[in-house]
Amino acid sequence: MQAARWIRMIGCGFGLLALLAVAPAVKAQPNMLFDDGGSHVFDGYCGYLTVRNNGDDPTSVEIVSSAGITGDAYVYDTSQLTVSGSTIDYVHVYDSSQLIVSGGHTSVRAYNDTQVTISGGTLQSVGTLNSSQLTISDGSIILAPEVMDSSQVTISGGSIVGGDLRAYDSSQVTISGGTIAATLKIHSNLTIDGSGFSKPLGTYTRPGEDDPYYGSLSGILADGTPFTNNFQIHGDGQLILTPEPATLALLAVGGVGLLLRRRV
Repeated sequence: MQAARWIRMIGCGFGLLALLAVAPAVKAQPNMLFDDGGSHVFDGYCGYLTVRNNGDDPTSVEIVSSAGITGDAYVYDTSQLTVSGSTIDYVHVYDSSQLIVSGGHTSVRAYNDTQVTISGGTLQSVGTLNSSQLTISDGSIILAPEVMDSSQVTISGGSIVGGDLRAYDSSQVTISGGTIAATLKIHSNLTIDGSGFSKPLGTYTRPGEDDPYYGSLSGILADGTPFTNNFQIHGDGQLILTPEPATLALLAVGGVGLLLRRRV
C-alpha cells in the first residue's frame, strides 16, 4: 500500500511538470509611444506609456477605464495626458506639459513648469517641483501633497486623507475649500481663505531664528467647509489667514459706512 501511494505521488509530480512544460509563458505588455501630434483615446494594454510632441506639435492622449497599464506613464514637451480611468503606478510630467486627472487611481510627480489639474479620481501621492502648478478641485488624495521649488498649489475642493502637507523653497499654497486631514508643515507661504478663524486675520511666522511655531487652527474655509488642522512653521515659512470674498465685501462695506459717518 505504501509503495502504491508513492507511485501515485510520483505520477502526479510528473503530470504537473508536463503541464508546466507546455503552459505558455506570460508575455510582457509592449510599451506605447504617442508622438504624432494627434489626439488619441487609449483603451488597450501596455507596459510603459509615453506622450511627447511631434516637433512643435503637442500630442494629446486620454486613458480611459478599460485601459490596462502595468508600468508608469510619462508626459514631455507641451503634450497633454488625461487620466479618466484605469490604474497607473506613477505619472511623471515634464517640460511644460499638462496632466488632467478626473478618474482612476495613480500617483503624480510634476517637474519643470508643468500644469496638473485634479478634478476626480484617487491619488496615492502628489509631488510638485521646479515651478510646477497644481490645481485640486475634487478627488481624493491619500497622502498630502509635497510642494517644492517655487511651485504653486491651489486647493478648492476634494479631500486629503492624511499625511503632512509640506511646502518648501518659496512655493505658494492656497487653500479655500475641501477636506484636509493633514498637518500643515510650512517652510514657505501657505494662505488659507476663510472665516471664523480661531486666530486673528494676518500673517504668522516663527517667533525666533531657532524656534519653530507649533499650533492648531480652526475655522470655515471659503467653500463653507469647517476645518481644524495642526500646523508647524519652519524657517522663512508664513501662514497667512485671509477673509473669503463675502467676508471681505462685508468688511469693505463696513469701512465705507464708517468713513461716511465720520464725514457727517
